[in-house]
Amino acid sequence: MPEHRLRAFENAGLFEPHRTEGGTRLYSDADLELIQRIAELADRGINYAGIREILEITEVALSEESEEDSEEEEASTVLEAPQKDEI
Repeated sequence: MPEHRLRAFENAGLFEPHRTEGGTRLYSDADLELIQRIAELADRGINYAGIREILEITEVALSEESEEDSEEEEASTVLEAPQKDEI
């Protein structure tokens, strides 16, 4: 991907890569996946404001899903704990 496109995404506030002390950008696997998603949305003609909204909605949905999974896991653990009568 051209450097100018990465910088445009970054300047639009769509993502922020980690940086070394010298300021060199570092891209994690998660960053690369996000950049690919942003590029796909931009290629479909969605403007940066629209992309930002899609990313925020997706993040909220994933966060809620993760919370639900944690609650289900916790409930499952409680159900699996031995009861006083079983001891």
